[in-house]
Amino acid sequence: MAADTSSSSTTNQLSVAEQLVQLNQARKLVLENAAYYDRIVKGVLPIIGPTAPLDLRRWGAEFLAESLATPVLSMRDKENITVA
Repeated sequence: MAADTSSSSTTNQLSVAEQLVQLNQARKLVLENAAYYDRIVKGVLPIIGPTAPLDLRRWGAEFLAESLATPVLSMRDKENITVA
């Protein structure tokens, strides 16, 4: 029974490519509406953490750099998204 549970959880996990598609959709969302930056940044942190695959960590580094460099957000907003 344990094998069935682990195999079903494996099929529920997204591939790195599928996760990148979703992360790019999140990036597009914040570019269209800056009000989502706070929620999106905090939502992607667990996905791009130190144990994530390299492609996800690379995407995360680029996204965080973009988030902190954007002129759309005030310095206070940028401080708020960096304090998770």
